[in-house]
This record gives sequence, structure tokens and C-alpha cells, in this order.
Amino acid sequence: MLKRVSCFLLVFILLIVGIPFATSGEDSEIIEPPVPSARFTNIKRVSADPVGAAKGAELTEADHIVARNARFELYLDEQALIVKVRDKSNNYVWSSAVPKNKMQSLNFEWQRIASSLLTAEYLNPAGSVSRSPLKHSNAKAPEITKTESGFKAKVEFYEAGIELVVEVELTEKGIKVSVPDESIVQKKENILHKLYIMPFFGASLADEIPGYVFIPDGCGALIRYSKPRTYISSFSERVYGPDYAMKRPATGGMLILQADKKMIHMPVFGAAHGGRQNAFLAVATSGDAFMEIEASPAGVITDFTWVGAKFIYRDLYTQPTSKSGGAFTALQPTSNTVNAAIEYIFLSGEDADYVGMAKAYREMLKEKGMLGSKAEEGTPVRLKIEAIMSEPTKGLITNRNEIMTRIADVRRWIDELGANGVEDLSVVLWGFEKGGVNGHKLNSFRLDPAIGSKKEMEELYNKLVSGNSELMLRQEVQSGYEDQIDKSRLAYHIDGGILEKFEVTKPLFNHVYYLNIHAVRKAVEGYGKKPQYMRNIALSGVSTNLFSDYKRGREIHRNEMVEEIRSVLEAAQENTGKLALYEPNAYAFGYADAVYDIPMQTSQFVFETDTVPFMQIVLSGSIDYYAPNLNFGTNTVEDVLKLIDYGAYPSYVLTEQYSNKLASTNLNDIYTSRYEDWKPYIIENYKAINDILSKVRGKAINRRFVPEDGIVLVEYEGGTTILINYTDKSYTYNNQTFGGLSAAIVKEG
Repeated sequence: MLKRVSCFLLVFILLIVGIPFATSGEDSEIIEPPVPSARFTNIKRVSADPVGAAKGAELTEADHIVARNARFELYLDEQALIVKVRDKSNNYVWSSAVPKNKMQSLNFEWQRIASSLLTAEYLNPAGSVSRSPLKHSNAKAPEITKTESGFKAKVEFYEAGIELVVEVELTEKGIKVSVPDESIVQKKENILHKLYIMPFFGASLADEIPGYVFIPDGCGALIRYSKPRTYISSFSERVYGPDYAMKRPATGGMLILQADKKMIHMPVFGAAHGGRQNAFLAVATSGDAFMEIEASPAGVITDFTWVGAKFIYRDLYTQPTSKSGGAFTALQPTSNTVNAAIEYIFLSGEDADYVGMAKAYREMLKEKGMLGSKAEEGTPVRLKIEAIMSEPTKGLITNRNEIMTRIADVRRWIDELGANGVEDLSVVLWGFEKGGVNGHKLNSFRLDPAIGSKKEMEELYNKLVSGNSELMLRQEVQSGYEDQIDKSRLAYHIDGGILEKFEVTKPLFNHVYYLNIHAVRKAVEGYGKKPQYMRNIALSGVSTNLFSDYKRGREIHRNEMVEEIRSVLEAAQENTGKLALYEPNAYAFGYADAVYDIPMQTSQFVFETDTVPFMQIVLSGSIDYYAPNLNFGTNTVEDVLKLIDYGAYPSYVLTEQYSNKLASTNLNDIYTSRYEDWKPYIIENYKAINDILSKVRGKAINRRFVPEDGIVLVEYEGGTTILINYTDKSYTYNNQTFGGLSAAIVKEG
């Protein structure tokens, strides 16, 4: 039977009641227009999928086959060192180089880059950075050795005086391109800084190809091929975020737009040619800790849109010389252990889009044991409510602890929500410790008696468990303010100083310090000693932040830190009843029983044409994932529809007291949180989301179509299909009419 959910009631509530915002004066609430947020509502429209056919590259007499299998053929132009791959299912040809007849708009340097398999960035003795593509008239000819499944080529970057070996191997899914560290020889005083691998692979001149490039910015972004436009810069971001031990964290309180900049959590990128015709997904299988993704839309320097990876071998950092601000630029003393390797997975037909890319990555993670099947099937979705219990605030003489919520309050919330049909909950207690969210010692579980007793917490745990819900305790073990941490266990910057950040906008505590991985491990290993009702942990920080530690004599480099963090998360998994991770990187996916704060937006760079649920598709069917708190968004119908579209579960941060009591605390960015004000929104929004997503809980997303602007169809394994209408007009599908701003199940699985 056709099941349909109308958002009319939700729209009515939003228009009549308004959204509550706290003042900083008396205990009262005023009605104001919502502040737009980049966490949810997409400022760009949901655009129809690209249509039309693309013409692939052409094979020439210079291209010789070097390997073949059941699906693909690998070709090589030995003189020009150009790689081409033919998909035997439809004869589409991919090329690592732009053909000469399309290079008229490129200057000489960019012609070399556009036809080079690799391009090196190097540092000369004067400290300046230059580029050296392979193409140079004085360079040695590549020394090519055929292998069983491809070839190896010893190549020279003439200007840089650097030689290395690149290996290209044909696989069952595509090709693998790798550069072993041991093959790199630096013959001059120049130093290898970064290495681009096949940057123009699949590049498109202007809009001659219908399609796009995909980048993992936030939840996922597309850059559609288009005519050249004026842009300030291209997209160039570090996978897993910056290394704070090389580049110190930016001072807190910078522009809001910068604060909304999203991270890259997955070492992937891709491109689609034609409307579900041909596509590739590129995955870094080695060197991802030192990987940057660069995507350049047509109009930034060249008329081509291209995407590729570059790997950092030796980086630059700022070395202070005085307390007054004097400094100079220094070079990382030793090279990183990179061993760069990228696997290109080729897709065709219905899988040749960003959904097919996400499914391919999901399958790869499962094959490597980095993604399990922990999502529960066929049950109502859970609502996450994150209760702020207490927080330090300014007092007349000394700081005092502001009690925002008591355990008894949370228990009442559960009863009231349950009476209104919201019975499946993930309740997170934040700041339950003595000292509050930003005042307790990081390794302390000492319950603040002002919020309740241990007996009350245990009773709350039992009450939730008996009702198919759960109690989680939020923990941050990687960073804290000066009164929270043991300063003898800090991580160190390469410049010799401790790892810290200064937050200028915070009224109470300003210095954030980062602990070393040994202190983090000790904290999580202690979870196993806690009583059962305190062993479900929601862990923030450690699964998101990836930085080296240059403590003299015990240096841990960024690639080594990935393994250290995985070891810590394994220990956390073993010592907890359930482990939820906030916004984890890909190497942490397999340890999470649930993911909190999954990105629902991109950084919204002007050249990003579409926001897509790439990360959600990867995790769907494997892990339950929750959106950022809805009371940080605009609380519009579009926000709710987006959760249904992306398969994400709703979250709210709540307090019993008015949020104006947080104005003089370090949680002063939480401007609306009072439970009584949000209760009607929570109930109605949850019902709208649960009525649909409960039918597909535990199922993976298989397809996502946008047949026309503002209309989305999401198909899950088993066949259940959801229609989301983001427009304000009715839409007819399969002889059924669906109202504007609504969602419905249009096909039962």
C-alpha cells in the first residue's frame, strides 16, 4: 500500500509558533527569524542529474596494449608516457593526458602538466616552490619494464633533478598507480615537496562532456563540467584535515564562513562522464595520511575541469624565533613515509555516478574489514537528544558550576516524549562530571551530585534499555582547557612547542591543549572498569583529529598516528558496551556502533554545484548515523526532508534551563536549547522522519536519482523507494500526485 507522509502539520507549526531563541537578559524567550546555517539547508538547489552521452579518448597508433583482463585493457604510449584504459563493456577509453588538439588554450607549462603522468613540486635551495612535469626535451627517456599486469617506468623530473619509479597495474576493477618511496632519488640540492599523480585523468574541456567531478568535501560535493567562469582559487584540501603538529590550529573566533568549512574524511575522489555512462572512483590505498585532493574548475588558470591527488613528502612550517612574534619558514627535516598508491575503480551504466562510487567504496571498506554491519533492521529509528547537564560560568568572585539539566529532568523528558509516540531514544549526557562540560578533568567520571546520584543514573540507564533505547555518556579525551588536562602528557609541535589553540571568543577558558596518544589510550582503557550503566561512550575528537607528535625521542608521524588511533579505538571498543564516534574519519568507521554529527553539507565553495550524500551512502546499511543537532539549523521543512533524503536520524542538544544561562560560558554558541520550547518540534519532526526511515532501517542505499530540479528518488536494497519533493509545487510520479515540500514511500520493498 502506498504510504505517504505530509509535512503540512510541520509547516503549520513552524509558521505559527516560530523558533525559540534565548536572550541574555531575564529568563524569557523571544521569537526571532532563524539564522541560516551551513549545517543543513543547502543554499544551492537540488538539480536534475546530468543527461547526454560523452565521447571518450581515442586510441592511436602510439598506444600499445600492455595488459588485459575480462573487463579492461591497459594501453601505454611509451614515448609520451600516456596511460589509457579501455572498458570492454562499452569501449569507453579513459586517458591520463589531454589530446594535443585540445591544448590551444593552455600555455606551455600547463601543456606539459596536462600531458604528464606525474608532476613534481620541489623546493630549491632558496626555499621557493617550483613545478616540474615529466615532459622536458632534455629529460631522460622513461625506462619502461613490462610486468605481468602492467608496467614500471623509471622517470626523470629534469628541472628538479629527481628520479623515481611509477608502477601501473591492471586490476579486476580498474588500475592501480603507485610510487614506492625507495625508488625516489634526489640528485641535486632540490627537495621533493609534493607529487601529483595523473592530475588530468578524465579532465574535461569546458562543458564538452556532460558530467562532473566528485570531491569528498563534507558529506560530498559535485563540480559539474561547465564553461570557464571566474573563480578565486581551486579546491585544495588535506585528507583527514590539517596536521596541527605542522600547522598550528587557527585562532578560534575567525569568520563564521571559515568555521563552517568542512573536513575531508575519506581519501577518495572521482569523475562521471555522461548521464550514467562511465565514471571512476579513485581511492588512496597508501599514503592517504599525506594526501591532498585538488579539484580545479574551468576558469581557474585553465579551461579544463580536473581532479587529482597530490602527496606531501616534505612540508614547510613556521619556526618561532622570539616571544614577540618573530619567525621564519623551515623545512621538515626528514621525508614522510608515503609510498603513494591510488586505485582507480571504473564504473559503467547505472552505477556510473556518485552513488556507484559510494557503493564501490563501501564494498572496498567491507572487503578490508573496515566497515561492518551494525545497523539494526526493521525497528523505529532513534532520536538522539544530547542533554547538557552542567557547565562552568563566571561568578562574582570565582567561577561556579551552572546546572543546566538534572537526571530527573531527563527522565521526565523521556516520559513526555514517550507519551507522544517518541519512544526510541539515544540519550547522551554531556557534562555529567563534577566541573561540567569544560571544567571536569578529562579522565574523570566523578558524577556531579548536583545533577543527580549514581542510583538515579543507573535507574535512567535501566529505564532506557527496557524501552529499546540507550544511555550514552559523552567523552572528550584528546583535548581540553587548562584546568582539564595533565600538562605533562601533551603532544608537541615540530617547532618544539606544545600543541595548543587559543580561542579568543570564549569568555571563561581560552587555551585548548592537545594530549598525546598515550594519555588518550590510558583514558579509554579505563572505561572497562566502569559499571555497566556508565560504559556506553560517545567519543569525540580522537576519531576526527589526526596530527603528528614531535615530542623529542618519541616522535610519532602522521601515518603512524593513524595506526595508533586505530589501536586506541580498538581498546575503546573492547572496554565499552557501545561506542559512538563523532564525525569520524574513514579509518575509524569500523569501530563505531553509531556515527554522530555526520556532515550534512559541504563547505559551499562557489564552484560546488551539488551537495550529495556520499558519506551517508557509504555508511548506509552498516552503521546508524545521526545528523548534527537540528536546533543548530534553521529548523525548516527542508531540513527535515534532507534527513529523510540522506537517511540520517534526528538530533537535538537540550537543556532544562534557558540557554541564556550559557551566555557567559564556553558553550556560548548554543543559543537555543530549552526542552520545553523544542518539544513540539521534536515530536512532529521525529514522527515525519520515523514514519519513512523506519521502513528502511538497516538497509543500504542503492540508487539516488534527481529526475528534475527539486525532486529526489532514493532506492534502498530490497526495492523500497522514497520520493522527496523539495519544491513548493505538486509532483506526479507513477500516476500519484505528491504535494510540495513533502516526502513519501512510493514503492514498497
